Amino acid sequence: AETAQSLVKLAEFYRATGDYEKTVAPLNRALEIRAKKFGEKHELTKEAYENYSCALRKLGQTAELSELENRFEPAAAGEKTKAK
Repeated sequence: AETAQSLVKLAEFYRATGDYEKTVAPLNRALEIRAKKFGEKHELTKEAYENYSCALRKLGQTAELSELENRFEPAAAGEKTKAK
């Protein structure tokens, strides 16, 4: 979990310097780590999902975003899905 947090901080640094392309790899890895450790419905995994999907959207990486949404969207939405 500490590794995932370090990766998120690295991505935040890249984002702050305007290097959005470098944010993708650490955010993806953070998501993988958190999903494996905590499960897809955990709050930290949802946060990682949101960060990663936001980066993909910002860069216009629609194929990767679609793949991510297919894999995580129902779990990441959590209670939102149940509210329907």
